[in-house]
Amino acid sequence: MKKKKMKISDRKIMELLGDPISMDIIGVLEDETLTLDFIVKKLNEKKSLIKNYIQEMEKAGIVEKTENGYRTSADSFEGKELIRSTNEKNADWIRGFINHMENSLINNLDKLDQKEDLSKKEKIEKFYENIRISYSGVYLTEKEAEELNELISDFLDDKDDKQRKKKDEYNKYFLYNFFFPEID
Repeated sequence: MKKKKMKISDRKIMELLGDPISMDIIGVLEDETLTLDFIVKKLNEKKSLIKNYIQEMEKAGIVEKTENGYRTSADSFEGKELIRSTNEKNADWIRGFINHMENSLINNLDKLDQKEDLSKKEKIEKFYENIRISYSGVYLTEKEAEELNELISDFLDDKDDKQRKKKDEYNKYFLYNFFFPEID
């Protein structure tokens, strides 16, 4: 059975998970089981490339093979334990997440700019009323920082109902959460 959350403490696995292509594969799989050919078609990449990634991700326990294809082994992945041992020399896994976030955002903004279809234009503009990009420095106690992280985590867990995907009133939003203290 699929896990709700997979905690990752192995840096190599986190680097693989942080790779933009791995993240794209996870995005395609979401809560579905799909064949290699479907994943390749959806990502418009070379089959050999995707096959190699899938094999590495399967070895790492990120995806699993079923009789119907591949699926993620968990609904979400977390590498919190690796943060303390991350530095400039081994931060590729963080750079991968940031790169994926940047690519996803730019691709979506490009779609917003391509306003050919008027009905699509209205839907896209409505969807983007809720986009937020912000940088905030806020002074918190350690307890308040912990409370904020728990609030975000609990809120997301509460809304993580796969049945929502099938209903028109729900849109998929991406939350890239980087929350860290300034050290001086």
